[in-house]
Amino acid sequence: MTVNVGLIGLGFMGNTHLQVYTNLRNVKVVAVAEQLIERANQVASQIDARAYELQDELMEDPKVDMVDICLPTHLHAETTVKAAENGKHVLCEKPISLDLDGADKMIDAARRNNVKFMVGHVIRFWPEYQMLKKIRETSELGTLRSLVCSRLSARPAWAQGNWILDERKSGSAALDLHIHDTDYILYLLGTPDSVLAAGTVEHIQTLYNYGDGLLVSAEGGWDLPEKFPFVMSYRAVFDRGTAEYFSNRTPTLTIYEGGKEPRAPRVPMPPIRAKAVGGNISAIAGYYNEIKYFVDCVEKDEEPATVTPADARAALEVTLAEIASVRAGRTMALGGTGVQESS
Repeated sequence: MTVNVGLIGLGFMGNTHLQVYTNLRNVKVVAVAEQLIERANQVASQIDARAYELQDELMEDPKVDMVDICLPTHLHAETTVKAAENGKHVLCEKPISLDLDGADKMIDAARRNNVKFMVGHVIRFWPEYQMLKKIRETSELGTLRSLVCSRLSARPAWAQGNWILDERKSGSAALDLHIHDTDYILYLLGTPDSVLAAGTVEHIQTLYNYGDGLLVSAEGGWDLPEKFPFVMSYRAVFDRGTAEYFSNRTPTLTIYEGGKEPRAPRVPMPPIRAKAVGGNISAIAGYYNEIKYFVDCVEKDEEPATVTPADARAALEVTLAEIASVRAGRTMALGGTGVQESS
């Protein structure tokens, strides 16, 4: 079976997704939609697809099985709901939405229309982060004692119309950039008891309280100087060793164990040929793994499990709690009744 995709949005992220599709055998982009119709026509002619200026027309195309949404965040909820109501499976770029109400509408629409729905929390598919999850789950280095994640960038200048710098449309760096690490921390450790954050929505630092002496923090920001390179990293300290990842270093991942020489484990990379990515993406392998996974789920009629709609909602909820902590200057508790201020 070939999964026919309609790609909505041909900006920086849409182009990244398009490169992945050209490297997959069980999928074909049959339609693209972009408000700049000249760009849509140009891309469509290169891949033998149909070009649409209006995304609603793409979603009504009977040839389209699955819609890939690479639009500004404030358009995610509305577009996902429409796609689901047209019976299309949906892969939507992260974050799921700007608010929990939008997220709930998206999840409900996918459920009611019996379509597959996944949000692109790509770090769950990133090779070096997949390896860290395996290291923890197998206790290869013992018990995790601390984890520090970081994601830093110059102010983004690649978004069409600079929508990404409008907090009302993107949620700023907290929701667009930092949420990657928040989501990964939830993937690795579950929901923390509380969060305490400082900084601004453009540059945020958070402590995640898990109790039991486990120290977890993350920093994310895009307010660095123009020439500052995008970099993402983690340092995971276990009781028998440390795993350190740094995207701008070769090798990217190093394992340190007492009494042994540092070692660089082989990081499995998918067979993908792609152009330089740029922006705040250090490599394309994670996107390949992510998109292939969802396409395979659609082909096999399986519900995505690596990132569920509930997972995407939880990442949004915790990140919103971090933003609330920054603005209130206090710890925010996380529980079944939602975010609450801690005394």
